[in-house]
Amino acid sequence: MSSLLVAFFTSSFVIMMSLFSYKRYVNRQVDKFETSDRDEIDKIEDPFDLYSDEIKDEDNRDIKEILKEEKKKGGVLKKSTFKALPTNLSPFRILSYITLVIGFIYLKDNEKLDITLYLIGITAGIVITPILLNRFNR
Repeated sequence: MSSLLVAFFTSSFVIMMSLFSYKRYVNRQVDKFETSDRDEIDKIEDPFDLYSDEIKDEDNRDIKEILKEEKKKGGVLKKSTFKALPTNLSPFRILSYITLVIGFIYLKDNEKLDITLYLIGITAGIVITPILLNRFNR
């Protein structure tokens, strides 16, 4: 029974800290967001503003220059990974994962680990915690 409880509470702690960390990240990004007449999706789908109603005559560059600029803008995956790095390395998340590992090691060292109950407890924590947090955040 202790395997079930330790697994449930440690996995719930991991889920809560991950959601808390992600919420902080989203709030910081919203605070930094600058309003403009073109949204991010429009900038991605139409980088040269070809489908706008206004006619702009400022973009008379050679196609080779445009291709070079687009290649320089590559690496979107790298940029998004580094932007989310503070969220992934949040002290809250690291502490929660350490707690999960320590709980497992404690159960194993004291010969109280029942792997079936442990897996049921982790699954229950993963399923129940977001539901409860959503219910209380309304």
